[in-house]
Amino acid sequence: KATGGGNILLQTPHHIQTADDYTFETVGSGTITFKSKEYIRLGQRNKLQTNNADIVFWTNSTAANNVSGDIHLDDGTSLNTANGSTASDLSGGGNIILAGGADTDNDGYPDGFAKTNSTYGIQIDTDVKLHSGGGDIVLRGETYSTSTNRHGILQTGNLTINAGTGSILMDGKNRSGYGSWAMQLGNSTVSNLSLTSAKPTGDAITLKTSGGRYGSNLGGTAGATMEVKATGGGNILLQTPHHIQ
Repeated sequence: KATGGGNILLQTPHHIQTADDYTFETVGSGTITFKSKEYIRLGQRNKLQTNNADIVFWTNSTAANNVSGDIHLDDGTSLNTANGSTASDLSGGGNIILAGGADTDNDGYPDGFAKTNSTYGIQIDTDVKLHSGGGDIVLRGETYSTSTNRHGILQTGNLTINAGTGSILMDGKNRSGYGSWAMQLGNSTVSNLSLTSAKPTGDAITLKTSGGRYGSNLGGTAGATMEVKATGGGNILLQTPHHIQ
């Protein structure tokens, strides 16, 4: 815990992996950044919280094709850049960025994908919660594998993503002609899956895929609550070169 307003930075030329039940917290303007040339994998029930400052996970900064540069959020993980608030329609919160590759526009964020030569670019397990309180939420995951059951982004079970007045972008990419769905949401049993943005104009929620053999699969469980909601007047965009199911 950084109690004086400073940042938390974990940086390595290899990989970052945490055990269950870790907490990372900052106050003031302190950011949380995990930066690895390989993968970032959190254990169950990890909690990361800032006071309206950014949380950034940055893998595979060289965008190599032969690196396990994935991001894994295990069961019950929470990322919150709204000082712990989970209220809707908030503004002023920090961004939540899960991505990789180079910073091509020098804004301090990765502009490419969390890219792996293995199974999933970004894997999100059940009961994960992301709250940005008005900051943008960006997830870009890519797999370069040639095997069949591969996904740029795979999400299983329950999920809550609430950006307040910020936007949500989920961008899944598979190697061209390979893999399965570039984005698979609502895999396995779901009781509640919710994506919510109150952004007033432009694209509030974007689900985008490229490469691979298929497009976006929005799964779930009959009778469960599965919502993609733009509550402030912004657009919902689902985009793929293949199909949406």
